[in-house]
Amino acid sequence: MSKITVVLSSSRFGGRYLLDLIGQAVPGAIVLQEAFRKGSDSHTRLSKLTGYSTDDLKSLSRVAPEKIWDKLNVAAEASEDPIFLRVFHYHQNKDSALWKRIHNDACILHLIRSNLFEAFISREIAMQLKTWNIPRGQSICAKNARIDVDKKALETFILERREQIDWGRNLFSNADYHEIFFEDITRSPGSCLRAIEKLVNIPESVWSKKLSSKFERMRSRSNADLVANYSSVAIFDRGFY
Repeated sequence: MSKITVVLSSSRFGGRYLLDLIGQAVPGAIVLQEAFRKGSDSHTRLSKLTGYSTDDLKSLSRVAPEKIWDKLNVAAEASEDPIFLRVFHYHQNKDSALWKRIHNDACILHLIRSNLFEAFISREIAMQLKTWNIPRGQSICAKNARIDVDKKALETFILERREQIDWGRNLFSNADYHEIFFEDITRSPGSCLRAIEKLVNIPESVWSKKLSSKFERMRSRSNADLVANYSSVAIFDRGFY
């Protein structure tokens, strides 16, 4: 048995990319995306692991997500295959019993994006394209478009994300807790694996393989080229951590 590894993060912080590479690098890895969200795309796998129907999972994710966790913990105890799952800071209320379960039972990888300006830009592009992920090899239809950034919306976004990150740091500070950064894992698949190699059992044979992400990056140009009113918001284009 191994602890469930929980990637605690937010949208546009690279969590899908991270778990995609873990799924390629770790033999038998069971990867669950956004496991405690009503609209999770992992319900089929969750149903097999927990015995709950899809309808039950949708209901429990709203009213008692800790029950899903308890079943997953039982599955982890019975399986030789490691379980990795992703949960966002805001998928559950701060007083949810789920957080205490994760605190006590899980290995927590807190995935943080230092440049929150770029997280905001990535979200704006995703909303513009009406897709959250672009499969590798697919062209980006809006690659020549420029966007105007609402300064107040940007400031609110950064404030909220910083509060959520601080909340996660404080809540899990005395748990099996580790921090990794978007900026470190997205340089290359190799840099991603190196950032987690002390926390995740990666076979020696994987290092000689050429792993690649299944997804294209949303942003293909510099922020100054992409944002039409960049001069008025450039002060926020920096690392916050």
